[in-house]
Amino acid sequence: MKSTASNAPTSGYKPDSELTAEASDPVLELFKADIDFTLTEKNLRLTTDERAQQLVNATRFLGKFRPLVTQTKR
Repeated sequence: MKSTASNAPTSGYKPDSELTAEASDPVLELFKADIDFTLTEKNLRLTTDERAQQLVNATRFLGKFRPLVTQTKR
């Protein structure tokens, strides 16, 4: 028999069976089916410095497109 406790993440995650009536909104359940949490889990494994570096890299990347956006608005 498979134990669900060993498979559950250690965060505040609660399996659907433990959710209250208010938390099991059918619309949210529909959206949750299409969410891939692998990138979130990958980012949570990073150190604070690595996360900060990712933010710097993303800001630089988006900064390259800023002149293009302002040119098209004219």
